[in-house]
Amino acid sequence: VLHVGSLARDAVERAERYAADREAFIEIAEGVQGGRPVIKGTRLTVSAIHGRLISGDTIETLMEDYPDIPRRAFEAAALYAQTHPQVGRPVRRRGSAV
Repeated sequence: VLHVGSLARDAVERAERYAADREAFIEIAEGVQGGRPVIKGTRLTVSAIHGRLISGDTIETLMEDYPDIPRRAFEAAALYAQTHPQVGRPVRRRGSAV
């Protein structure tokens, strides 16, 4: 038996929480990092957070590096980066093959 109602309710709650956190923590401001999305009140870009996470860092590591930024801001930035991929060619990481 599959209880779709509870699954749908969970999905809606997660989406609403993300929307609220995105509004609270992510901004695109002209003149800040070339208009790229950042954590509000900082110059820390969503793409920089995403890059660190896919390179093996954890949200805990980010929180140690930026103790004034709440966990939910990093979680919102990570999800934002996944749902809003950068346009263009991928950036070549240091040490990657040519």
